[in-house]
Amino acid sequence: MTPRKPHAVNAGYVAERKCWLGGHVVIYRTAEAGFDADEKARWTVMHEPSSLHVCVETRAVAYDIMRGVAAARTLDEAREYADILPDGENLADDEETGLRRQG
Repeated sequence: MTPRKPHAVNAGYVAERKCWLGGHVVIYRTAEAGFDADEKARWTVMHEPSSLHVCVETRAVAYDIMRGVAAARTLDEAREYADILPDGENLADDEETGLRRQG
């Protein structure tokens, strides 16, 4: 059985939500997690397991992105919140990205 918060042991972990499209959307502290980003970008929002991510300056924006992407029912809807998910045309099967095709 998969733990409810499987990424909680990762360096820089802050919070996560299960993504309706598959996988999890996780917030990390950029420096602690070892991401290479502008020093102003203190927070990283990442889709696990695809590792697509965006770095942002405020925690409030990071939480907004996490909630929006996690609740999105389509890839287009998820892109409205952050460009961290792959294009639908290039979307691989579940095993590679953890995402499910919709429609």
